[in-house]
Amino acid sequence: MAKRLNYSPAAFIKTYRLSRANLHVFVEGRDVDPGFYSRIVESVVGNRIYRLVRSDEIVGYGSGKVALLAHFREMRRSRLLTGRSSTSAYALTYFLDKDVDDIESRRVRSPHVIYTRQIDVEAEIFFCGDIGAAVSAALYVDITRARLTVVDFLPAAVRLWQEWVVLCLAGRRMGAHSVPNFSAFSQVNPTKCKPEEPGSCDAFVKRLATASGLSVIEARGVQSNARRVVDRRFRNGQALTLFKGKWLAELLSHECERVFPLEYRRTSFKRVVMSCLLQSVDALDTRLDHLRRPVLQLLAMC
Repeated sequence: MAKRLNYSPAAFIKTYRLSRANLHVFVEGRDVDPGFYSRIVESVVGNRIYRLVRSDEIVGYGSGKVALLAHFREMRRSRLLTGRSSTSAYALTYFLDKDVDDIESRRVRSPHVIYTRQIDVEAEIFFCGDIGAAVSAALYVDITRARLTVVDFLPAAVRLWQEWVVLCLAGRRMGAHSVPNFSAFSQVNPTKCKPEEPGSCDAFVKRLATASGLSVIEARGVQSNARRVVDRRFRNGQALTLFKGKWLAELLSHECERVFPLEYRRTSFKRVVMSCLLQSVDALDTRLDHLRRPVLQLLAMC
């Protein structure tokens, strides 16, 4: 397979002007992001040409969301988010994980920046994919049995780690950056698939208080406010706007290892099941309109 090229910012600007692409699509990750977002773009692009670029292919910005936002701001400052190449008009678009930017009022407002509705792209895939079919394909097991195994998986998984979501959000609000939060698996559940132990949440709040310089009473107040936000989202069926897709993949892995131990040992389950789950997503699903509509609007500029 040909090696993908890395480009400096100056080289990227040159490629816009020489490329035949009408749409330059930038994505954060190198695993599921290219496959997922290319399906979204292909569903609306018609006979236009698009080009997909991962964040780690742009030299000088690092990688991930921070890199894409830095690149976006430089292109906006240089007035290169839209323009004309040697053959046609073009536009740039950036697909980003929402994370908790909506709660923290940090979302960039631009037609060129498109956010997931769920917390990240993996959660988006779990929300729209067929989990039972993905498990069946990943483990080569009966699809009916696979669907029965995961019929209540999503609601059970998010309930199991709900207190961890509260603590992650509280930690961010306290500025306790040295303590694990959304980037880590639950620190209060004794094992990934068991409820948190009595006192574990209170002990974690004390860690947050120490790391942030707040008193324990103040930290508990932040925890209570975070719990109201989390409880409201979970109650309204919006748990995946706060529940990481990587956590879901981990919890699904443990459940399938328990139910299908022999089949599980024969596969690299987490990687394979995410690929199968991605394949089950229908890019024309109306639940993905929030990703397709902005692309159509940008294409109208070209």
